[in-house]
Amino acid sequence: MNQPQVPDTESDLDALTAFVIKELSSFEEIDDIVVEICTRAGWDWQRGEEFVLDVQSEHHRLLTRRRNRLLVPMGLVIFLCGAALTYYTGDILWRDINSIFGRYVSNETIITALIDIFINNGYWFLIGLGMLVGGAYGLGKVLAT
Repeated sequence: MNQPQVPDTESDLDALTAFVIKELSSFEEIDDIVVEICTRAGWDWQRGEEFVLDVQSEHHRLLTRRRNRLLVPMGLVIFLCGAALTYYTGDILWRDINSIFGRYVSNETIITALIDIFINNGYWFLIGLGMLVGGAYGLGKVLAT
């Protein structure tokens, strides 16, 4: 059985650690990182995987901060698009609902008109609300870490 090679110096380990941090920050797959580490260091799969997982656990906070650089702008865009969609479709729904009560007299006609309005615009309002809530929740989780 081959003994895994150990990098020659501390700077070799530091370089491997920096590589792993960079790759994990880029959302690369762990298996792909392990293959590269095993190639660079001449280690077997188990040693390479242990090294990557150790680096991941030791530098968890740093990795989270680096990943948040991407997540914050994405969360803001989703939140703002959700707010705009909710406002725009909410305004349309409000105007349509107010105009119904000025035109129709019977309850059956009002109910039918309300159903038509919500079929045409209501789902966009709900999608906007979902984006607004999801964006706010995601931003809250990202900024809390």
